[in-house]
Amino acid sequence: MATPAFVLRFGPAVLCSVFVTASSLLSQAQPPLFELATYPVPGVNYVGDVDVADVDGDGVVDIGVLVSSNGYRVLLGRGDGSFFPLLDSPPGVSPIWKATLADIDGDGLADRLLVGVSFNVYVQRSLGNGQFVASGVYPIGCGPWEVHVVDLNGDSWLDLAASFGETPTCSTGITTYLGQPNGLFDDKFTQFAQVNSYMTALAPADLDGDGDLDLAGTSFGGTLCRFMGAGDGTLGLTIAFPTLGLSADCADVDADGWPDVVSVLSTGVQVYRGTGQESFAPLIVSPEPPAQFSTGSQDQHLALGDFNGDGHVDAAGAKNGQLMISLGTGSGAFEPATALFPELVVWWLRAADVDDDGSTDLVLGCSGAVDEVGVLLNLRPAWPWSTVAPGLAAIGLFVPKLSAAGTLLAGDPVTLTLENGAAGAPAVLVVGPDRINVPFKGGVLVPSPTLLLPLVLEPAGGFQLAGSVPAGLPSGSVLYLQAWIVDAQGPVGFTSSNAVQGTVP
Repeated sequence: MATPAFVLRFGPAVLCSVFVTASSLLSQAQPPLFELATYPVPGVNYVGDVDVADVDGDGVVDIGVLVSSNGYRVLLGRGDGSFFPLLDSPPGVSPIWKATLADIDGDGLADRLLVGVSFNVYVQRSLGNGQFVASGVYPIGCGPWEVHVVDLNGDSWLDLAASFGETPTCSTGITTYLGQPNGLFDDKFTQFAQVNSYMTALAPADLDGDGDLDLAGTSFGGTLCRFMGAGDGTLGLTIAFPTLGLSADCADVDADGWPDVVSVLSTGVQVYRGTGQESFAPLIVSPEPPAQFSTGSQDQHLALGDFNGDGHVDAAGAKNGQLMISLGTGSGAFEPATALFPELVVWWLRAADVDDDGSTDLVLGCSGAVDEVGVLLNLRPAWPWSTVAPGLAAIGLFVPKLSAAGTLLAGDPVTLTLENGAAGAPAVLVVGPDRINVPFKGGVLVPSPTLLLPLVLEPAGGFQLAGSVPAGLPSGSVLYLQAWIVDAQGPVGFTSSNAVQGTVP
């Protein structure tokens, strides 16, 4: 089936007025808008760890809840953001510290991984009905903290990585196991960590752009660090960041195509912006005055996602049980945090699209006068633009950054902005309905070159363009855009921006 043509109407007569209108609207970030539903969890002292995944294979997100009595409950999703009543799903082992849901064997059912205080991770296969059966036990180390399931060696089978360490007299580090086609794990590796206390939170991402997954992490003492993956399941030595950090998460908060490391400080949220190299761009700490939220003593993670529908990654956390959300600006900085739903006492947060509308929702583990799971359905429409591939940098300089704005609804304005390019250089904006990922001029050409728009960059090294969306585009139509720039500082005389994808609502 032929892909419909997508034409952006650029013209000197309308360029200025349309751009000013669009940018003035976008400069006023709208607040998050959530609808709250709660699901009581009776008969427990408090709600512990929560996680989200599809455990019954119906394509709908479900919720797993670990509770203080070493019990486990499952909320099966209905597909509309609501959930069936709690199912009791006994873990079968005790005591349990944390629980992770992940499909380890590729059968479409999320399995359960339980982190035991007895130095083990217990893997249990999903039966597809909210119940699980024991599959394997994997020793980790003294005091395992949390487990992740990721592909560390690039063989398409998921591997296991867990942090461990408990006391000053106990060894501290990360244990990995390589995954097998049958969903089991073998070939154990251990990397000891040089940190000031035991390892806690881990966050997987390719931090150096070599195609191998790395791990960012933090310790209970706040040593924020990274371990570079070798591509075979092993990890390199501890590389500490210059500052401490009370949490560890990875996300592309500045929309340049490279993962960034996000962590909470006592004075705010800090972001080490990724460059696709061994080094990071200068640290951004925000907001000022000091941040009003931090992670709890048990969960060293923020919930990251676009909560207000403006295309920027936001951060949700808790301050003494109070839910707080700090809106991202798209530059790596965050606005001061705002308190929401004061009636909830929140200790665990997970970001996920539980109603399949494209917007990022929040799942909360709440323990106070009432023990319950909270589900915050995001009522803001999903942002239609996303960064799908990084760009190609000039030597020693930032990568040119392309950003897009607009609803992609018929007749609405669309604005395109380029930054960090070579001053006054010739450039071409490549637009196409398909993603081809062809090696080109030392980088990767992402869009099919259906439309080539020649441009000359401004003295500041960028451009600002505006147009409108024609009528008749079917919902789900996709558009890819990328800028290529003539630049003698590029690897072979060119640099390129990140590639941006737009999807028609």
